[in-house]
Order: sequence, then C-alpha cells, then structure tokens
Amino acid sequence: MSHPVLPPSPMPLSDAEFEELLRRVERALVRVRSDADRFFHQVERSLVIIVGPPRDAVMSGMHRLADLLERLLDEVSKILTNPGVPWRVSNAAESWSTEVGARVSALVARVMSDSLKADNRWEGPAAEAYKDALDRQKEALAAIKPITDGIDAALSGASGAIWALWGAVVAALLSLIVAIGTGIIAAMSVVGTPAAVAAVISGAIAAIGLVTAAVTAFVTFVGSTQTAVSQLRQQLTANQGFDGDHRSRHWPVSDTPAFADGHISGQKWKIK
Repeated sequence: MSHPVLPPSPMPLSDAEFEELLRRVERALVRVRSDADRFFHQVERSLVIIVGPPRDAVMSGMHRLADLLERLLDEVSKILTNPGVPWRVSNAAESWSTEVGARVSALVARVMSDSLKADNRWEGPAAEAYKDALDRQKEALAAIKPITDGIDAALSGASGAIWALWGAVVAALLSLIVAIGTGIIAAMSVVGTPAAVAAVISGAIAAIGLVTAAVTAFVTFVGSTQTAVSQLRQQLTANQGFDGDHRSRHWPVSDTPAFADGHISGQKWKIK
C-alpha cells in the first residue's frame, strides 16, 4: 500500500539521536523568541524616525508578525508535548520481521514432505494422513508471514513519519531564524525597516506553511496506516489455514481416523 510522501529526513539510529533532534527544536524555539524580540526592539527604534504612512504600514506589519509568530510557536510547542518514540516503533517493526516473520518463513520451508523424515521410513494409511496434514499446516504458517510483513511495513512507516515531521519542524525554525536575522540587519538602516518587516513576515508565513504541510502529511499518513491496520485485522480475523471460527482459532489438527491405524501388520502401517 502506498502512503503520502513525507518530507525527506535522515533516519537516526538511536533514541539518543532523536532526543538530540528534540533538543535542537527546543533551542530553535528559544532562538526564534530571542531574535524576534531583538527585531521588534530594532524596529521600535527605527519608528522614532519613520513618520506618516510608512510608519502606519510598519506598525500594522509588526502586529501581523506578532500574531504569526505566536501561532507558529504555539503549534510547535503543542507537538512537543507528545513527540513520539520512533525508535521504539522501529524496534517493534524489526522484531515482527526477524523474530516472527523470518522464523515463520523458515518453518514453512521445513514443513514440506521432502524435508521431513517420518514419511521416508513409514508407509500406510497413517503415513498418508500425516503427509496430508502437512498441507493444511503449511497453509496456516504461510498465512502468518504476510501479516507480519504488513505489521512491519506499518510500524516502519510510522517511525519514518515521526522523523520526517520533526525534520520539517527543524527546517522551518532554522529558515525563520535566518529570515529574522537578516531582518534585524536591514532594520538597522531605518530606510530598510518596511522591507525588513515584510521579509520577516514572509519568512514566518513560509515556516508556518512548512510545519502545516508536515503535520498534514503526518495526519494523512496516520489515516492510511489505520486503513492498513484495519486490513491486517481482517486478515487476522480470517485466519486462513487455521481451524475454528473467528472467535476461537487454533492450529489445524487432523481428526482423520487413519491416524489410529498405526499397527505394524498387513498393509496398514509398516516399516519401508
């Protein structure tokens, strides 16, 4: 199943790297607030000289900028309250793949008539029943692997989506820091103050757009993952190859009376 494309991001290998990424976000938030204060102070000094309509335009722009910054910082702070644990999700995905899926695949390969020794040494009705039971057991095992693959894909995708979301947040904050820093320098010239305010507003809008797009992509991905999980749940309910109904599934067991025909006499069951 395809998923929405999320912003590219590196895939760190440990929880320590993710914690460092979150610390970068926190430091960037502090830097944005600090630099924004410096910018506002610089513009206020310039307003002592600027008069008339340009002054009104700058004042209006500063009010708009304050609202934009508050909106951005509030949004990022909300996300920070529940940042996710991508390394645990990734580890769970790997466990489903290696500890369950890979082992089931190995068992499927072993549950073959040419891989077992019992039917090489015995013949008769019970021996044939034993071989017939292998097909159902192999079917049951084979039904497990696609489910573990689906779980692995869903969890791996979720882990990557968390990384991508935070990568986009960092990129947005860093771009805004650059825009504010450039605006501070431009506002020092007084003449460049109106253009500086407009430029910083544009930087804030761009940063909000990037964070909003990342959050939207993440939410869309979660929605598609929920669909995949629903399909996996249906597969688990179906339990192809297992005995019983959806309320009580169990390993397929042959109930043929041929298994009771195991005495070594006549043509019933004998050593080859």
